[in-house]
Amino acid sequence: MGWFRSRGVDVGSFVAPPPVAPAPVARVVADGALIGGSVVRMILRNRVVVDVLRERAFFDRAALSDYAAQELQALAAQEQQSAERISVRRDEQRAAPDYAGLDLPKLQETLRRERIHRELSAAFISWAADADRLAIMVETARDDAWSEIGPVLIAGAEQSVRLSGPGHYGDDGNYDGNGNDREDRLFDLITIDLPQLAEESLRRR
Repeated sequence: MGWFRSRGVDVGSFVAPPPVAPAPVARVVADGALIGGSVVRMILRNRVVVDVLRERAFFDRAALSDYAAQELQALAAQEQQSAERISVRRDEQRAAPDYAGLDLPKLQETLRRERIHRELSAAFISWAADADRLAIMVETARDDAWSEIGPVLIAGAEQSVRLSGPGHYGDDGNYDGNGNDREDRLFDLITIDLPQLAEESLRRR
């Protein structure tokens, strides 16, 4: 029965890994801003999809730019609030009767985190005021929305063409022809009559 006797295994001594230096503040801010921008673009894409499929609204670049600016301003406010919470907590600790002082590494970390939040807030405020950046975000959201709902809209439009006959969308009767003509026209019509076609197509499913 010696098989069942436990045998000690020498796994050695634990050696803590060397400390890892924190990422530079500029890189953390840049990465955070990219993430925030991606979130806003996703929100815009969803807004376009809802406007087209549910509200049957026109594609309004100005309104969507304002919406993007509001979302960026909301992100800026959140970052500012986070920075303020860190600052207030540090001040409360300093004001406590038993305060013995923060050790230097902890103090540096709180200051670093506060700085990151404040710089992210400043970045989002700057983006919200940048008309060119907002326009790019809106166009990107439009393209993403088209990729998502385009097949549904195309299917509805093609069915409408088959039911209505040639020339329904134009005088040349080449709406359903070869090349890029069909998709170009569909893309142009995304804010005109395709929302209704898409809604009808979804109801028939």
